[in-house]
Amino acid sequence: MRQLIILFLLLGGTATFAQTKELTLEDAVMQQWRNFYPQHTSMVNWIPGTTTYSSLSADYQTLKKTDAKKAKEESLCTTVDLKDWTGEKFSWMNVVQWKDGSSFYTETGGKYFLVNLVDKKAKPLGVLPEGAENGTLCQANNHVAYTVGSQLYVKTDMNKELIVTESVEGIVSGQAIARSEFGITGGIFWSNTGKYLGFYQKDESGVADYPLLDITTPTGTLKSIKYPMAGQTSEKSMTGIYEISSGKTLFIQPQGKADDYITNFAWGPSDKYFYVIELNREQNHSKLQKYNAETCALEATLIEEKNDVWVEPEHPIYFVNEHEFIYFSEKDGFMNLYLYNDEGKFLKQLTTNKWVVEDIVGHDAAGNIYFTGTGENPTQTQYYKVNIKSGQQTQLTHQGTHSASFSSDYKYFFDAMSSHDVPNLEGIYDGNGKKVREVLKADNPLSDYKIGTAEIGTIKAGDGETDLYYRLIKPSDFDQTKKYPVLVYVYGGPHAQLVTDTWLDGLDGGAGLPCFYGRRPGIC
Repeated sequence: MRQLIILFLLLGGTATFAQTKELTLEDAVMQQWRNFYPQHTSMVNWIPGTTTYSSLSADYQTLKKTDAKKAKEESLCTTVDLKDWTGEKFSWMNVVQWKDGSSFYTETGGKYFLVNLVDKKAKPLGVLPEGAENGTLCQANNHVAYTVGSQLYVKTDMNKELIVTESVEGIVSGQAIARSEFGITGGIFWSNTGKYLGFYQKDESGVADYPLLDITTPTGTLKSIKYPMAGQTSEKSMTGIYEISSGKTLFIQPQGKADDYITNFAWGPSDKYFYVIELNREQNHSKLQKYNAETCALEATLIEEKNDVWVEPEHPIYFVNEHEFIYFSEKDGFMNLYLYNDEGKFLKQLTTNKWVVEDIVGHDAAGNIYFTGTGENPTQTQYYKVNIKSGQQTQLTHQGTHSASFSSDYKYFFDAMSSHDVPNLEGIYDGNGKKVREVLKADNPLSDYKIGTAEIGTIKAGDGETDLYYRLIKPSDFDQTKKYPVLVYVYGGPHAQLVTDTWLDGLDGGAGLPCFYGRRPGIC
């Protein structure tokens, strides 16, 4: 759903905060992530195969685990322990991911380790070179893929460097392509077994340079990036498959025009096949393509979508078993979930919501698919599950905007909720959304401060029917009898959920809090 942020003068009721101290601009900028950030549980991760989750102490120096039902908390290790076990200094307890119930991966300064809490030891893995970015760990082989500049590399668990791509001017590998549109957030994709490494590659050699001003240098300097303007030459995308054992790399290109998009990479369950969605430049015709991983030969076009106006694939396919996958589509007017088999045969539509399904979280052994969506209120994010066999959909969370983490068997989830009036409310719930216990209820960190007021409302779009949401922020001393200068900010992304039912109404991060500081001369 298209959303606008329209901030303008509007009369009516507003939500206010307690008014005692004056919030200064300096405090709003320097303290928004410190004193003024709501109390919360940091870095929650469920420990595989258990009913316990890990989190960090308030100073980020201690790793703790907590039982889901009993709230029993236990310290597992500290950064001092990590230094003893690895010989390296850790500024904070960095849990990259849990491997099993007693071991986890950690990283500091580009050095990766596998920590065993039972043996109280750490196995050294790869050491990334200076300038490495986009580090991506594979649990199946303990290798780390990464980029340096425009090249892609792998460090094995024995710290051997594998060069995946060579340096060629204008060719970029292992990074996001297509300006991070179509759901693209990265460019490195380990296969399930670790046998293959999939990656995006883009040829920017024909794309025009665009200068950006770097204001961090004393007099300012210009740095050029590749940015295709409308009507100019665009990048050409490819996908590469690198076989770890042989060092062989094969590529696929779009089956249509050379500058068509390749998006939404996914591995099949057995690593025999990989899948991408190819989209034409007009963005009105997409194809789900199935490729052989060993040869990079096109096996089949499984699904095609055409629309006179717009087709926008934003999600890779999601396999629920060896032969069935879920496909996202807006073909009925809203993003919904559809079940297909691995030959492209349509089996059933899983959701028929008149609102946006946002993402799949995972699935359990009983055939329930867990996913997020806006629900009836497009300013919120809720969690749901739908059963593949029965089609029954269950809403697991309610009101506000939620961020949840599920145990490996999906019997429990840790939920953090915020809304216009709630800074942060955390709890443990079972797989049906029933509350097990409350974890934390944060106080309003701004309760003693006099700040601006915010409200969310709607106006009608040009069709006279569609609601467009705005957020309005007024100065703390707003007088409706006076006139004020107004800053109007519009972001026209069709899927940019920026006006949200969250703490500070979607301005709880970035440069948000300064919008609320004290006696601003206008409205924004």
